[in-house]
Amino acid sequence: GRGYPDIPTRRFLRYLVEQLHLPAYCLVDSDPYGFDILATYKFGSMQLAYDANLLR
Repeated sequence: GRGYPDIPTRRFLRYLVEQLHLPAYCLVDSDPYGFDILATYKFGSMQLAYDANLLR
């Protein structure tokens, strides 16, 4: 991915982790924005909360 993830990127990553059992690593900047990007990949975003169950 690049920056904040879009829905297809998160769905593809979920597929890789859950179906193929591949590990996922996230390299981000060590600042609040990097942590926010990491949290968006891991937990989703508030704007897309309605779609969170499909993406986790």
